[in-house]
Amino acid sequence: MGPRQRKIEWEVNENGCWICTSHKPSKRYYYCQIDGKSKLIHRVMYENKYGSIPNGLCVCHKCDNVFCINPNHLFLGTHIDNMVDKMSKNRYPDFSGEKNPAAKLTEKQVIEIRTIEGLSQRQIARIYNITQPMVGNIRRKDNWKHLEVGVI
Repeated sequence: MGPRQRKIEWEVNENGCWICTSHKPSKRYYYCQIDGKSKLIHRVMYENKYGSIPNGLCVCHKCDNVFCINPNHLFLGTHIDNMVDKMSKNRYPDFSGEKNPAAKLTEKQVIEIRTIEGLSQRQIARIYNITQPMVGNIRRKDNWKHLEVGVI
């Protein structure tokens, strides 16, 4: 006898999205076990309605709700199709500048670094507790490209 498989259950929200209630999401998606293998529930729901998914294709969400498992809200596309869809709908996080969790500087400090005169990059690096190459990248606008001097 194979492993027990939990029935997939959902609630319908105001947009017609089916939100899974029988499984907990892992990261951004719901998973279930089928024949001992972990499967993405939205892919399982797509296959149950439309048939197998060709190799290399993603199951994308028309509704832009990654938690939705409604097969009527799902469509096939390549990874690039999915990324283009995401970008065209402004559904990507903005990690520019201070919004980046790894940022060591504020926008004000970057503008200061770009406008300081009379100090070497090494001296500036010591003041801001960053590396000399980072100072060069900031001054050449290789980093913090979105920031213009004089805009705070």
